[in-house]
Amino acid sequence: MKLHGKALVAMVKKDLLRHLRAPLGPGLLLAFPILFSGIFALSFGGTEPRIPKVALLIEDQDGGIVAGLIRSAFTSEQAAQYFSIEVVESGGLERIENGDASALLRIPPRFSQDILDQEPVTLELVRNPAQAVLPEIAQQVLQILTEVLDAGAHVLEGPLDLIQPYLDEDSEAIPDLAVAGVAVEVNQLLKRADTFLFPPVVTLESRTRETGDGETEPITGSGGGSIFLFILPGVAVFSLFSIADLMMRDLLREGEKGTLRRQLVSPIRPFEAIAGKAAVTFIVGAFSLLVLTTFAAFVADRGIDVLAYSSLAAALLLAATGVSSTICGFARTESQGATISSVIYLVMAFSGGAFVPLSSLPSSMRSIAPFSPFYWATEGFHQLQRSWTGITDLRLNLLVLLAVGSVTLFLGVFLLGRKVGRGEMA
Repeated sequence: MKLHGKALVAMVKKDLLRHLRAPLGPGLLLAFPILFSGIFALSFGGTEPRIPKVALLIEDQDGGIVAGLIRSAFTSEQAAQYFSIEVVESGGLERIENGDASALLRIPPRFSQDILDQEPVTLELVRNPAQAVLPEIAQQVLQILTEVLDAGAHVLEGPLDLIQPYLDEDSEAIPDLAVAGVAVEVNQLLKRADTFLFPPVVTLESRTRETGDGETEPITGSGGGSIFLFILPGVAVFSLFSIADLMMRDLLREGEKGTLRRQLVSPIRPFEAIAGKAAVTFIVGAFSLLVLTTFAAFVADRGIDVLAYSSLAAALLLAATGVSSTICGFARTESQGATISSVIYLVMAFSGGAFVPLSSLPSSMRSIAPFSPFYWATEGFHQLQRSWTGITDLRLNLLVLLAVGSVTLFLGVFLLGRKVGRGEMA
């Protein structure tokens, strides 16, 4: 179909001016991702951990070497970020009842000696019933420690038997022959475990980036800005789809109010009216995305590939315009279209990882995520954040979004055009 350029431009200009005079609806949808991501960043951001420390009391009635290892595990540099440890001789239970601590760990007498003798031992953890999360953290960490101690006592049984006679305070210094025997036992143990330990199944990789002066620095990503940028893409995709839906439903509202009929009395044809709404939807979406990009640029610590970002943004806007037009094409009324779109967008957002990271979803949900356009848009923006991604790295994301946008836009224009031609909207 041939479009009359002047008529189309006039329609787009009219709608844009009308929305500019009443920006509350799109403005609220636009503010949602900024406020939502900002709240998360303020709540969980910062360079220091915001998790309250677990106040743990330790009653060490043993004082042996293994008990010392347990105390050292809780007072290490890493654990000190999450635990506040106080070693007490007695009265720990009373302090728990008074709410002065989250949990009390009791190490019984002869604990170290029983471990070395391969005898059953029990560690007692008293939880503060007035707290829920912090005592649970202490219990989970203690369970890991007990598993390590149990496995270590069995695996290192041979070396421990050799050094046990020299662990008493009154014992003499360990002779060279005993040290050599322990070294041989440990070496034989490592040889037997070589198949299982080397190469390691899990490795730790340190990521760095160039600072611009030829040097590199580690990528930490623990600040509030990183959390803001992590949350923003998915919520922004949801808001852009919602804004597109609001713009396209304008056609249904005009049909119900009769203003569409008056427009069609003029030389404007039904297809031109629909194309004008689609153009307004794309333009308003592009402006909204520009605003969100500006906010993201203030907290970002590096740039991204402009061509890749622009291409992904255009593909996303096309998909949002197409999907919203298809929903409007099936809806009978404006309120019905709003209900249908809300359900569809929420399902696509949750299944596509827009609100909840895919790693936190069950495998069944992760398997259906690629069927949601929210997934391809959100993952594309996350990929741009993680590294210097170029347009070739986003080719699959672009292909899916362009395909979804083209098919749904064609279908939506066809359905809306048929409704207008039958007089259902005018």
